[in-house]
Amino acid sequence: MDYGIQTTFMNEVLDNYFSGKSNYDIYLGLGLSNEGGNANMNDFIEPDIAAGYTKQPFVCTSAIDGVSHNANEIVFNTATADWTTNGRVIDKVGLFNKVITTNSLGEVVESYVLWCVLPLVPAETVIAGDTVIINTNAIRLQLTNK
Repeated sequence: MDYGIQTTFMNEVLDNYFSGKSNYDIYLGLGLSNEGGNANMNDFIEPDIAAGYTKQPFVCTSAIDGVSHNANEIVFNTATADWTTNGRVIDKVGLFNKVITTNSLGEVVESYVLWCVLPLVPAETVIAGDTVIINTNAIRLQLTNK
């Protein structure tokens, strides 16, 4: 008898959620260092949208052996003002699920649910005029039996 999570199951889960085969909209966000909350999903702080920051679409490759990577280069908007101030750096990324609902007035409302937080190594300092680029295959999502 073979127990544990099977590779075919892991591939199917990753493919359905991250490789574009599902109806989910996945986005990548950048997280600022936060004393006492660096790995806490409740304390995930993003740069200010007034400084040109927005989350970017996140598309993954199909999973092979329970591993999927970002399928393309992820380019964030050029910073119109400093994103890292007061000694903070961008030291993590977050994967978000975009949720579209309708409010009581019948207006479409977009929100984002943070699914996971991953470290960004090395950490980045972003000043006005900088553009953050995450290379293809730089983010690895893996399901494992261990």
